[in-house]
Amino acid sequence: MRVLVVEDDAGVRDTLNDLLAASGHVVSLAATYAQAAGLLTQVALDVLVADLILPGGSGLELANRAVAHGMAAVLCTGHPTQMEMLREHGIGHLAKPFSSETLERAITAAVLRPR
Repeated sequence: MRVLVVEDDAGVRDTLNDLLAASGHVVSLAATYAQAAGLLTQVALDVLVADLILPGGSGLELANRAVAHGMAAVLCTGHPTQMEMLREHGIGHLAKPFSSETLERAITAAVLRPR
C-alpha cells in the first residue's frame, strides 16, 4: 500500500517509515499539516497514518480530508482520553506506543472499512 505518515516527531516518523517500508509499503512522509495536505492532492495514496495533534492543524481534520479523497485513515495519539472521540468519528486509531503488528492490523482494518 501507499502510506502517508504525518508525524512531527522526527524519531517517531523515521521509525514508522522503517516499520512500514519493511512490511513492503511505499511510504511518503510529512512533518506538518500543511505538508500533508499538499501531498494528499499531489501523490496517489491508499492510507493516511497521522498523529492526532500536528503543527498547523488537526490530525482529525486531515483524516477527514484524506477520506474525502478516497483514502483510509488511522490516527495515532498518546492521549487515551481522545480515543473515544476517534471511535465516534469512525476513524481508525491507535494509542501510542504501539507495535508494528498493531500498526499493520490498524492499516488493514482501515483500508477494508467502508467509507
